[in-house]
Amino acid sequence: MGVYISANHEYLVYRGRYDDSDPKAPIFGFPYSGIAITFEGDQLRVHITNLHYEKDNYIGLILDGEQKKFRLENTEEEQIIVLAEGLDRKKHEAFVFKRTDFCHEMIIAGFDLGDHGKIMMPRKQPRRLIEFIGDGTTAGECVESRKSSREEISEEEAMETSNPYYSYAAIVGRMLHTRVNLIAQSGIGMKNGCGLFGADEKIGMETLYELASYDQKKNHGEKWNPEREIPHAIVVSLGENDKYPINFMQGSGTSEEVIHWKESFCKFLNHLRKLFPKTLIVVTTSVCIHSPKLDRIIGQVCAEINDSSIIHFLYNENGRAGDGFVNIHQSEEMALELCRVLKIAENQAWN
Repeated sequence: MGVYISANHEYLVYRGRYDDSDPKAPIFGFPYSGIAITFEGDQLRVHITNLHYEKDNYIGLILDGEQKKFRLENTEEEQIIVLAEGLDRKKHEAFVFKRTDFCHEMIIAGFDLGDHGKIMMPRKQPRRLIEFIGDGTTAGECVESRKSSREEISEEEAMETSNPYYSYAAIVGRMLHTRVNLIAQSGIGMKNGCGLFGADEKIGMETLYELASYDQKKNHGEKWNPEREIPHAIVVSLGENDKYPINFMQGSGTSEEVIHWKESFCKFLNHLRKLFPKTLIVVTTSVCIHSPKLDRIIGQVCAEINDSSIIHFLYNENGRAGDGFVNIHQSEEMALELCRVLKIAENQAWN
């Protein structure tokens, strides 16, 4: 082993949400969460543990602007992955991040920079932060696939083509030069008991949002302290998976299930407002095909809350484009439209 940099080194930059209750073994579960490092050296290796739950799991690497991916072995023993070799001995910037969502968690214990490597102080990070709360579209599920429908994509291909770097959320961050947190999970509903996420008991975002990470095997996660960082804006994109197991969005809209869902969503938005009294909140869904009734119900909730800093926004192709997922082009179009909304509300969002 060459020069080893432990995960608790002060020059490392943590991105996204994570569980650092053990500073030398931080756990990452949310997509696009990970560690950035600035270094000099001819190689870069990461010491990582795959807390495997199901499917094949991947990590992403952005090294000096170039992106790569690496499949993790399905073992819970520590792995040493060679990210780069034969580099010029000059300043390099790397970001190792989680490509997939909670089909696993990962522990990054540290980095090996080779015999002559050294860590360097990182560049100043953007002050602004946008938090994105959503499902597979926000997580970048299957975004690299060229298939026309989610039903055509095998689970193996889904894992290989999922990449939060190309999610609309990460693209917005690059367009507006902000930090982003993706509190996102494929298949998740807003309400507990709805959606497709969770082993035995389906976990909704109203529970997952409170956690730093989540162990599906143990049905447990450490609590996240929202006071650690205050987002300048929050984008909430939820509800499309709440039709599982019962599609209560069909029908007259006055059913008891719809009433309970509206109450839960209202409670969720009010909880965000209580946590972050001055933060702009944009509420939306996506261009994935879904019932327009969902957007009407969400609009009703926003109107009832009657908060000028909670905006209900619909994309031009809202609910009419992606068949179960969005591709890179659709993700870019969503990001462009959302950036316009955030810029219009700039005085509120970027105080």
